[in-house]
Amino acid sequence: MNAHAGNRLIGIQFGRGIAALLVVFYHATRSLALPQYLGHEPLGNFFGFGHAGVDFFFVLSGFIISFVHHDDIGRPARLPRFLWRRLTRIFPIYWVILSVVIVQALLSTEAANRLQVGNLLRGALLLPFPADLLIGVAWSLEQELLFYACFALAVAWRPMALILTALGVALMLWSTSLPEQTHWTGYFCTWFHLEFLLGILAAKLVRSDAVRMPRTLAAVGAGLFIGSGLCENAGLFGVGANIGICLYGLASTLIVLGLAGAERSGRLALGNWAELFGGASYALYLIHPLVIGLGARMLSKLGWLAFMPPWILMLTLAAASMVVAIALHRLVEQPMLARARLLERHLGFERRSSLTPNG
Repeated sequence: MNAHAGNRLIGIQFGRGIAALLVVFYHATRSLALPQYLGHEPLGNFFGFGHAGVDFFFVLSGFIISFVHHDDIGRPARLPRFLWRRLTRIFPIYWVILSVVIVQALLSTEAANRLQVGNLLRGALLLPFPADLLIGVAWSLEQELLFYACFALAVAWRPMALILTALGVALMLWSTSLPEQTHWTGYFCTWFHLEFLLGILAAKLVRSDAVRMPRTLAAVGAGLFIGSGLCENAGLFGVGANIGICLYGLASTLIVLGLAGAERSGRLALGNWAELFGGASYALYLIHPLVIGLGARMLSKLGWLAFMPPWILMLTLAAASMVVAIALHRLVEQPMLARARLLERHLGFERRSSLTPNG
């Protein structure tokens, strides 16, 4: 391993930022296509596959958790630190943005319909029971928390890693025989779990320095990702189809392997701008639906929708989302994470050293 391999893998952070932008463009085009705005999608259906940025997130999550916490498996004394790190990464900035969404709902006619007790509980705690989500994209965070819970069991008792892997694969295969999905089978039996497992496999390969031709792998993965997206846009499979999850998952795994392998071997060097871009991706993922909704409404009231080219409108909404996300990341998220790390030291959680991809 090259000495360049430091404590952060900025390349996969950058990849996470690109994936978040794909989701932003996906929602921007769908919002502008509403009858009260343009009535059609900018650039046709080009970003119809943009939702697949979530597939990349799931693979990357499996990679980061396994890469960072590999040595914690089977060591229950490290469980409190694992849970603290994961929960403080997910919840603080999420609660801030959720509070903004609730205030926005209170100021609109949505309040009576959306701010019910069940919705608020599910929203605040990311519980998987059936109820409307106040932040629509938060469904993926519920899957994240399920993965964290499974990994926590493996930290507490090593054999659980193999048991849960086998159970997860069995549930995925069983779901293909079901005539239709219920809420709970969709939660526990989804093929998205395969992407977490692919991320774990990628982490094992990277940790063992078994990645060869990393830049080629990343390029092939990017090509497969885009090619799969074009196939979906052409109607060869639908949103959330198992074949799509497999294709996007495999493509994302190749990209993660390539970026991480290239950076660890000194073949990829990215600057602070890439770290900032990637670091703000979580805030971008959470805040962009609100920014896009308010932004489209404002552009409509100003009358700009009539003369601005559709692709400019889409880029404007995406840029506004990015600016707000970076501000949230720098002014809110980073200080809260710093305080969480400080409190972690005061709580005296067992420490361990590991190369970390800034997760």
